[in-house]
Amino acid sequence: MFDLYIFDLDGTLINSKPGVTGSVQYALRQQGIHVDDLDSLTKFIGPPLHDSFRDFYGFGPQEVAKAVEDYRDIYARRGMFDAEIYSGIIPLLKSLKQAGKPVCIATTKAKPVAEDVLNHFELTQYFDKIIGSNTDGTLSDKAELIPIILEDYPHIPKHRVAMIGDRKFDIDGAKACGIKSIAVNWGFGSPEEFARHGADMVINQPEEIG
Repeated sequence: MFDLYIFDLDGTLINSKPGVTGSVQYALRQQGIHVDDLDSLTKFIGPPLHDSFRDFYGFGPQEVAKAVEDYRDIYARRGMFDAEIYSGIIPLLKSLKQAGKPVCIATTKAKPVAEDVLNHFELTQYFDKIIGSNTDGTLSDKAELIPIILEDYPHIPKHRVAMIGDRKFDIDGAKACGIKSIAVNWGFGSPEEFARHGADMVINQPEEIG
């Protein structure tokens, strides 16, 4: 259906909930905040990490910097690979590559971390370009990340490009860049969120993309 596919990472290609929520729990504990319900921390999956600590817990700049540092420390040591690839993702990626379609990633994860995760799960081979945020928290909006990919494919009309993700950030980023958005029902978003932000399509299984 499309000529260029841009994927989100967490909640779209991999279920990273255990590693992310556990690492957030640890970072909050270092600030004296104890959260036992890890499900309540799934809201950290999708938005930029710096914004999440600020918006969800009212942290100031120094507290945000410390929380992000603690999160990244434990995530690199224990949480990064506490995840699994969603069923159907590998066959989908194989089919897109066999069809000769360029496939890329735009994630708010720091780019080196995203690359480590993709290498660990042996997914790197399926992607032509991997774009992530900077470690200082900049370049963490999908509306900033997507254009970097589009620059490499000026010959592909925007209406032939799809951003695939599980949260409003993917939908909003796609709209800001004039491309289509495909929301996936297996991640951490909700049908209400998809409707409110105007996803162009909502799918239930990876094979629906192909």
